[in-house]
Amino acid sequence: MIVIISGHISSGKTTLAKQVALALNAPLLSSDTLREKLQAQPQGAPRGAEFALMTELAFHTSGNLVLDSTGMSYRFRDLVDRLRQNNHPGEIVHIRVFCDQKTWYFREMTRSDRGPLNEKVYAESRDVVWNREPEFSLESNSETFAQALAAIETHNLEKV
Repeated sequence: MIVIISGHISSGKTTLAKQVALALNAPLLSSDTLREKLQAQPQGAPRGAEFALMTELAFHTSGNLVLDSTGMSYRFRDLVDRLRQNNHPGEIVHIRVFCDQKTWYFREMTRSDRGPLNEKVYAESRDVVWNREPEFSLESNSETFAQALAAIETHNLEKV
């Protein structure tokens, strides 16, 4: 199973993605982590295919995979489209995570991994358009995350 967790910045994507990866005993590929690795590469180094290659390798190694991204990168959205179009051998589930603006602001002001981002970036990440809408949307809170985890673990995804 490939579980794609997307959503706007500070929506709780990574929190949910870590929980899902642990529940499925699956590797977690985060676009944030990849971006950090790519920024360390020399200028002009090829970048587009790395995430796709890592995705295939991780899936075929474990049989499950969790992807975590805002989806702001067209490369990530293209990867998701290719996985779906190529009839990927595993089930693909896309969950969009969101929170209200007040919660987003609080989370941004209390982040320890980086400084707060502005409302323009919030709006851009909130308004990402996918070629195929995610199957599920979850408001970011512990109750909905617990429900999503239970549904994913039992493959009873209608309950998400």
